Amino acid sequence: MNIKEIAQLSGVSVSTVSKIINKKDSNISKETRERVMKVVKECNYIPYAGVHNVKSMKSFLVGVITSKQAGHEKLLSGVVETAKRNGYATVLSYAETPEDEYTSIAMLCTHNVDGILWDKLQDSYAKSETQLMERNIPYCVIDCYNTPTPDRFAFDYSRLAYNLTKALVKNKHLKIGCLVKNNDFRGRRFQKGFEQCLFDNKLPFDANMLCIAKEDAFNILTHMHNFTGVVCFNANLAGKIYEQAAHNNLKIPRDISVVSLVNDAKEIYLLPQLSSIQLPFFELGECACSRLVAKIEETRVPELIFKSDKKVEDFSSIDIPITVRNKKIVVVGAINMDTILNLGQVPNIGETITTKKRAAIPGGKGVNQAIGAAKLGAEVYLIGKLGKDYEGSVLYDFLKVNNVNIEGVSTSSEVATGHAYVYVKENGESGIVVYEGANTQLSPNDIDVYRNMFENASFCLLQTEINIDTVESAAKTAKRYGAKVILKPCAVTEISDGLIRNVDIFMPNRNEIQLLCPDRPTFEEKAQYFLDRGAKSVIITLDRDGCYLKDSEHSMYFKAADFTAVDTTGAADAFASTLAVYLSKNYDICTAIKYAIYASGFSITTQGVPPALVDKSTLDLLDV
Repeated sequence: MNIKEIAQLSGVSVSTVSKIINKKDSNISKETRERVMKVVKECNYIPYAGVHNVKSMKSFLVGVITSKQAGHEKLLSGVVETAKRNGYATVLSYAETPEDEYTSIAMLCTHNVDGILWDKLQDSYAKSETQLMERNIPYCVIDCYNTPTPDRFAFDYSRLAYNLTKALVKNKHLKIGCLVKNNDFRGRRFQKGFEQCLFDNKLPFDANMLCIAKEDAFNILTHMHNFTGVVCFNANLAGKIYEQAAHNNLKIPRDISVVSLVNDAKEIYLLPQLSSIQLPFFELGECACSRLVAKIEETRVPELIFKSDKKVEDFSSIDIPITVRNKKIVVVGAINMDTILNLGQVPNIGETITTKKRAAIPGGKGVNQAIGAAKLGAEVYLIGKLGKDYEGSVLYDFLKVNNVNIEGVSTSSEVATGHAYVYVKENGESGIVVYEGANTQLSPNDIDVYRNMFENASFCLLQTEINIDTVESAAKTAKRYGAKVILKPCAVTEISDGLIRNVDIFMPNRNEIQLLCPDRPTFEEKAQYFLDRGAKSVIITLDRDGCYLKDSEHSMYFKAADFTAVDTTGAADAFASTLAVYLSKNYDICTAIKYAIYASGFSITTQGVPPALVDKSTLDLLDV
């Protein structure tokens, strides 16, 4: 393709084409200039080497200097696509050091490029830019380390931080930390966006919310309990939060939400998936190249600072704070491994009988009630004690898999894990022999150590399987934190006045209330006895006859649900956990009891307690 053919295709004279190519076109109309340049670009016309002053001739080449850092391949894609769209090819030079940058600029200039797009390193030589200015070649700079201008492009770290923070604010977070790598230009801009978002949403700000990792690596990490969410400058810092959360038995996003900028989706290796905003490298490359082409072609365009308003799209590592979610349920109780033996009859003294069926299943009222509430979608914290043995490790993992928070489950090296031997008759009724084991080591001191678990709890479920001093301490602590107490008495013949006054729902079965109050003939009178002593409500569970409720407003019986009994061991635990969950959801007590009766009936249809406990989706189908 020669200049005559370009002239013919453009419908102009050879001299007109020459003037336009050599930028001597001040007296030529804009329409003609654009038509000729379009043909020149489409035909990839390059004036032949014999033309004088070859440096003034257009090569339709754009030089690009960039690094191989994460995300920069997307920036390069944005540059290349924009250059191609405007009729330019690109010449690429990678520079990983300031010296590389200086030599790359010189090399590109020898290739007679029409302009250079420079993705600048943080510590670039000043002489590199001086070289560009001295050569009088059009150039634009991507410089994320200094204040942007129309010819110097950078990410808007302030806006990006604002949008990250906004994602937490929209999810009702009030205590938010900000973690940056350095206190450089980027870090300061990031902090400014964080602060501005708090200000716009009328949230208080103080300097303790900020942490510069390089200077104070542990400020936020050691005080994470003060925050419900953290805004991170990059994925590496977010990874530190994940590590520290795991170390402190905190779960993301249940206990702390995390959001971050990331260079590239490939960086997101964290589980749960990190909620993030990917830096808009492609868009930055497009914008910078468009500006460079305008400078090369001396086209007037608005001198705009690069802006991007990208927002968080994946919310896997964000949840509403634990303090504003449905309140949690704390269970303090026994943790056992149950051995279940199916018998035709219980052996008499001196008698030996055989069984054809035996099963080992996690149990204990603490375990049963905790898993019962967790399966109904509640956030459950269990406080209990295990031995440092194989059964203890099995139970620990079992609770964890079943979504029970086990921060309050500690171990004792002095005794073995508790074990219960459950004898189940053919009609489903059962008897239990318990080796208490590590459960005897659960003390009031453990309640004090884990007292923070009672914060924002709606209910505390207690049973007298464990040390009665521990039960009393847990009841007092629950009341101090505003939680209601459900107490299931077992294997006791008396309840102290101090304990019963801290009980909101006292829940014995027919045998237990007879032991505790043998001199009152009716259930109504027995229940009233405990109300007079300070309990707020009494529910007596009556097996296949349902239950009886008595409080200041009610004195009524509820029918049992129609289920065939296989194993009744966990019926009361299913009842208690379901009652607590539905009362936490603000159901009235009569409706909550109806759900609890159904859950109790469902639990007797399968051998072993945890497998028989009903889940939320099943109970949601119930029309009470």
